[in-house]
Amino acid sequence: MLNQDKIALMTRAAAYEQHEGRKDLRSNRFFFGSYVRWNTLKGIVFFTIAYVLIAGVYLLCNTETLFSAFAEMDFRPVFEPIITYYIILVIIYAAICVACYIWKFFSSRDRVRDYYRTLKRIEKCNREEQQ
Repeated sequence: MLNQDKIALMTRAAAYEQHEGRKDLRSNRFFFGSYVRWNTLKGIVFFTIAYVLIAGVYLLCNTETLFSAFAEMDFRPVFEPIITYYIILVIIYAAICVACYIWKFFSSRDRVRDYYRTLKRIEKCNREEQQ
């Protein structure tokens, strides 16, 4: 005879494994600090690459200012705002990344706990069927 509760639990567990379970179980292997630091570092690296590309486009659009700075050997008016904006933006971006990855880690951990509870309930159903 089929146990409807067990079927529902197994369906829920299989659906979780197929969708968000892959990412959750992968991120659950990390410690909290390692997960947040690693993902924030990746985000900062990609932010830096994007910022360098945008700064390059800005410098290309303002080549006259750049060439006059090279002629006068006064690079400060050209690069100071670029570096200042980078430092400010990377600090803001890092804070946002840390907050997002903290939230993501804890919500993932809660979903994995629910998944393990479901597996324990399935195991309990199996033991009851065997008796």
